[in-house]
Amino acid sequence: MITLYISNHFVRRIWVDGGYSVNVIFLNALKRMNIPEAKIVKRSSMLIGFNGETKHTVGKIKLLIYIEGVKCMNHFCVINTLSSYNVILGRPWINYMKD
Repeated sequence: MITLYISNHFVRRIWVDGGYSVNVIFLNALKRMNIPEAKIVKRSSMLIGFNGETKHTVGKIKLLIYIEGVKCMNHFCVINTLSSYNVILGRPWINYMKD
């Protein structure tokens, strides 16, 4: 688990997992960051986990991530469920950081 600076907030409990095909942020984390739900582009889609469990997204949001001098805008699927993490960074973010 790592901590990153996302949209002018230090966000703890971030999991980086190359098995995820999307970046995920949990709705509770957005609320703690004082990012209004109106910024979420409402488009529900279904995500399927490794165990076959499905989750419907609330929508998508684009947020700026800053790490060691690198700023990058990333799309996140927003999920309204409880989690041990605030953010899960998947292959889209990992691939961007490799370049």
